[in-house]
Amino acid sequence: MGDKKDDDWSFDLDRNEKKQVKQDSGGDNEDLFKQDSKRLKVDGKSVKRKESRSKLARRQAELDNQKDIAPGSMGKRLIAYIIDGALVAISAAVLTIFLKDKAIQLYTEQVRELGMNQNIGPTDLEKLMGSIFLLGSFLILQVFYSAVKKRSIGKVLTGLWVLDSAKEHNAGFVKMFLRELLVKPLSLLFFVGFIIPFINADKRSLHDFISGTFVADE
Repeated sequence: MGDKKDDDWSFDLDRNEKKQVKQDSGGDNEDLFKQDSKRLKVDGKSVKRKESRSKLARRQAELDNQKDIAPGSMGKRLIAYIIDGALVAISAAVLTIFLKDKAIQLYTEQVRELGMNQNIGPTDLEKLMGSIFLLGSFLILQVFYSAVKKRSIGKVLTGLWVLDSAKEHNAGFVKMFLRELLVKPLSLLFFVGFIIPFINADKRSLHDFISGTFVADE
């Protein structure tokens, strides 16, 4: 009697029943976990796809904007060169006319005070002062002005800008400084800079390729 009563109220499971319960519960949890993981992976891919699409859209907009940037015409660039050269020459001429005698006087006094022999004749001294004024005008009006304003005075008057080669930003100070001081004069000196713009779609001169710049129209 007592044994039967204990059997009626026993909650113990045999080995097969335990195994079946474990498989049923574990299988359900595993399926749920796989479903959640799959859903998370799908959601992750969708988010990544959305992010990549937005990046591609921004990049495409940038490319479209770059295509809309027209290169500066050779006529405008030639006019800008003439204006820049004329301004430098006029500035040097004015400085020579008004400051030449004073500069020669100061130079002569300094040579005498230092006890040095003046081996430069009057004519050569005048040429030297004129060259100094010309160089100073070039550095101020062409090099420094272009480096600060990102374009020369001639380009301002003709509506031209100097951008970086990616056409995204204006060329930086250092890039413009080196472009105007060294690269551009050498390019124009050997006449190569006048030829290359006619054989490339962006109309970039040799100094543009070396400096990594692009002349654009407004």
